[in-house]
Amino acid sequence: MADTRWRALTNESSSSGTNSSTDSSMGLTMSNSLSSINGRPLCGYGAWRPKWLQRLANAKFFVLFSGLLSIAQSQLTLGYTSSVITSIERRFRLSSSLSGLVISCYDIGTLVVVFSSYYGGKQGSHRPKWIAYSAWLMSLGSLIFAIPHFIGGHYHAVFSDSQDILPTCNLTASSYNQTYEDLDCLKANPIWHSLLFFFTAQVLIGIGSTTMITLGTTYIDDFIKRSEVSVYLAIFYCMPVVGPALGFVTGSMCLSLYVDFGTVAASKLGLTPDSPQWVGAWWLGFFISCAMLAVFAAPILGFPKELPKPVEDKRKTRIGGVDGDDEDETVHMAFNDVSLKNLPRAVFSLLTNPTYVFVCLAATSEFSIVTGFIRFVPKFIESQFSISASNADLLTGTLIPAGAIGVVLGGALLKKVGHGLTKTASVFFGATIVSCCLFGVLFLIDSCPTMPLAGVSTSYYASDSWERPPNPANISLTESCNSQCNCSMSSYEPVCGSNGIAYFSPCHAGCVGIRNGGEERSEYNFTDCSCIAAYDDQEDGIDYAVSGDCENKCDSLVWFMVVLIIIVISTATIQMPGITVILRCVNPEQRPFAIGMQFVILRLLGYIPAPVYFGHVIDSTCIFWQKHCGSKGSCWEYDNKRFYMGYLGLCTGLKCASLLFASLTWLMARRQSRKVSRHRLAGSSVPTVNGCSEVEVVTNGSEMFDLDMHEIAT
Repeated sequence: MADTRWRALTNESSSSGTNSSTDSSMGLTMSNSLSSINGRPLCGYGAWRPKWLQRLANAKFFVLFSGLLSIAQSQLTLGYTSSVITSIERRFRLSSSLSGLVISCYDIGTLVVVFSSYYGGKQGSHRPKWIAYSAWLMSLGSLIFAIPHFIGGHYHAVFSDSQDILPTCNLTASSYNQTYEDLDCLKANPIWHSLLFFFTAQVLIGIGSTTMITLGTTYIDDFIKRSEVSVYLAIFYCMPVVGPALGFVTGSMCLSLYVDFGTVAASKLGLTPDSPQWVGAWWLGFFISCAMLAVFAAPILGFPKELPKPVEDKRKTRIGGVDGDDEDETVHMAFNDVSLKNLPRAVFSLLTNPTYVFVCLAATSEFSIVTGFIRFVPKFIESQFSISASNADLLTGTLIPAGAIGVVLGGALLKKVGHGLTKTASVFFGATIVSCCLFGVLFLIDSCPTMPLAGVSTSYYASDSWERPPNPANISLTESCNSQCNCSMSSYEPVCGSNGIAYFSPCHAGCVGIRNGGEERSEYNFTDCSCIAAYDDQEDGIDYAVSGDCENKCDSLVWFMVVLIIIVISTATIQMPGITVILRCVNPEQRPFAIGMQFVILRLLGYIPAPVYFGHVIDSTCIFWQKHCGSKGSCWEYDNKRFYMGYLGLCTGLKCASLLFASLTWLMARRQSRKVSRHRLAGSSVPTVNGCSEVEVVTNGSEMFDLDMHEIAT
C-alpha cells in the first residue's frame, strides 16, 4: 500500500544515512523534511510555492484554517440568518411558515452533498480545492441575500413618515387613513420578488456548505495519528460551534441600527429598538459574512491533495502478531469506476446497515430540535419575554459557548472510554438519556402572560364577558368608543393606556390630544382617549396613553436560560459519539460517502421539513395577523401560553424519538460486535486492526475485511 511503501522507504533511507529514497513505480520522491511529492512543494498557489510556506504542510494547520472557515460558515448559516429572521418577516410581511421555507432552501441546497462527497472523496481528488471553491460560492449567495433591501424601497414602519401626521382619532379627516393605506399598497413590491432572491441565495449557500464537514473530516482523519484523531476532530467540530455565537452578536449589533439608517432617521419616526414595529439593518451582516468567507477560504486553497502521513507507534499498533500499519491507508472512495451507476450500490449498502440507519435517525431527531431552536429561539424569547430583537439575539448567543463545551465534553468522554463501536454507541445512548430527562424541567417553568391588547386578547370594556375572536386573520378593532375615528390597520403603533391595556394605535384608543414629552416622536403622550375612559367608566380624567407596549411582568427569563444552557451542553455532548459511530460502523472506504449520505438523510428528514413545521406550530399560536393590501402578512401578537407549550412540546416529542433511535443504535452495535465475536470463534478470518483483538475490531477496522462489514451488520 502507498503509505506502507512510503514509510518503508523512509525507514530504509534513515538507516542508510541518505536524505531521500525513490520508488520508481510510484514516482514518489521523499525528503527528510517531507516537503515535496514528485518534486513539487506541498503548499502554495499555482507556481508560487515558497519553501517557508511548507511549514504549514501538516494536518494540524489544516485543522486551524478549516476551523476558521467553519466559523465563518456557521456564523452565516446558523447564527446570523437565524438572528435576523424575525426582522425579515416583519420587513417583508412573511409568516413563520414562509420564513421557515426560506430557511429550508439552504438545506435543499445541501442535498448535493451526495455528489460532492462522492466525487470529492474519490481517489485523486483535491479535497482542499473543493472546500475553498465551495466557500466562495457561499460568499456569492450571501451577497444575493441582501439584494431585496436595495430593490424594495424604504420600510414604512409607521402611519406616516411625517412628524406632523400621527395616527390619532381625527374626526375631521375621515378619509385620510384609507387614502394612506391605498397609497402604501401601490408602493409595495410583490413579496415573491424578494422571495426569489432569498430562495436562490439560500440554495447557493447550502450547496457551498456541503464540503467542509464531509471532505474536511476525512482529510483530517487521513493525516492525524489514530491516537489523536478524536481530539483533533473534537477541535474541528468545536470551532464551528463558535460561529453561531459570532453570528448572533453580529445580528444584535446590526439590528440595533435602523433598516434604512443613513437615509431615514428612526428617531424622527418615534422608533427605538424596543418598538414593536422596529426593523433593524438585517442586510448589513450578509456583507460581513461575504468578506469572512472569501478571506478564510484562501489558506485552504493552498493545501495539497495529500499531506505527509504520521508515523504510528508500532508498540500500539501491533497486538497478537498482526501489524496495524494498514490503518494509515488514505481513505478515499473505493469504487473502481466513479460514476452515477455506482451510487445505488453505495446507497443500498449503507441503508441496509441497521446501526448506520438508526444512528442517522437519532441524529435526525436531534438536529430537527437544533434547527427549530437555532432558527426560531430569538423569536420565541422576543415574544415570550417582551424584549427587543437585538437583546434576544444576545441571549441566544449565550447558548453557543454551552454547545462548544458539550462538543469538547463528548470528545473527552470518547478519549476516556475508547473508540470502539460498542463504547461509542453506549456514550451516545447515555448522553441522549440525560438530555431527554433535562428537557422535562422546562415545563416546570411557567410561560409569561400574554400582553392584554384590546380587541385581541382582552375586551375594550372591563364589564364585558369577552371571548377571543375565532379568526386571528380577520379581527375588527372598531368599537363604539372609536367608531367615528376611521382608524387605519396598515401600521401597528401600539400604545399603553393608563388602565394597563394596550391598544393597536392611539386612534384605536380613541385618543384626540397629544402632549409632546420631548423632541422624539417616541416620547409623545396621547390624551383624551375615549376608549380608555370607557374601559371602566372612569370619571377622574385619567384617560391617557403612552407610546409602546405595556410592560409584561415576567421574571422567569433567568431560570429559563439557565435550564436551556444545561440542556444545550448535554445535547451537544452527543455530537462526537454520533459521528464516531458513523465512522466505525462502516468500511473505511465508505466513510466519506457514509458521512455525506448521513447529511442527505438529515436534510430530507430533519433540516428541510423542521423549519416549516416549526413555523407552522408557531403560526398556529398567533392571535393577531397583519393585514396588508387584502392579504395576510406577519404575525403581530402571539398567545404566549400556547406558544410556550407548542414550541417546547414539539421539541420534547422529537427528543423522545431521538431516545428511541439511540437505544436501537446501541442494541444494533452490540449485536454487530457479537457477530464478529462468533465469526472469530468459528475460525473466520477477521484481521485485527489498530491493536484491537476483541469484538471492537469492527469499530477500528481500516481495510476491507474478508468478512464484509455489511454482512456482519445485517
